Amino acid sequence: MSRPGGGILLNMKAATYARYGPPDVVRIADVEKPAPKDNEVLLKVCAASVNPYDWHFLRGTPYFVRLSTGLGKPKNTQLGADVAGVVETVGASVTRIKPGDAVFGLGRGTFAEYACAPEASLAAMPANITFEQNASLLGRTLRSRKPLGPELRDRRRYVARRLRPRSIRPRPCHSERSGPTLFLPLRSCEAIGPRS
Repeated sequence: MSRPGGGILLNMKAATYARYGPPDVVRIADVEKPAPKDNEVLLKVCAASVNPYDWHFLRGTPYFVRLSTGLGKPKNTQLGADVAGVVETVGASVTRIKPGDAVFGLGRGTFAEYACAPEASLAAMPANITFEQNASLLGRTLRSRKPLGPELRDRRRYVARRLRPRSIRPRPCHSERSGPTLFLPLRSCEAIGPRS
């Protein structure tokens, strides 16, 4: 990206905060454009979403969060983790992603025009989903504790094992005190299926 008068753009707009507190402490400021490390890529951010981690980092609560983010004031003053965007440049040891690829995943300081992210925390964007949907997908997936990336194979195996047909054997469904149960609990016992 270049300036109207020529030259390379070294500054960008980003959401920053200098102290812990409510959303009022967030300011839009000009900051230096980040440079990717060897294992990172520089993304032109197309979409970013807010997740509970951003809230915890902004507020500095629970207080043990401050052990990693800074005790009195934040070490990293930029917010944002979930991101979807287009790769601008790649670090020296990046092999899987190339400039121009549309990706989504976890980065640092993603509430900005540009952000850096490790290659391992990014995945290629599906063609039928928008940048906005991809940016919000990751936070939802982490909160629901469903794995992404290479772990999907293991998840598929787990689901396949749980859904494979099993032999059905009769299962008693009654309380020792009251005898046989009513229709609804009996149906729920059938729905639960056999014991493993």
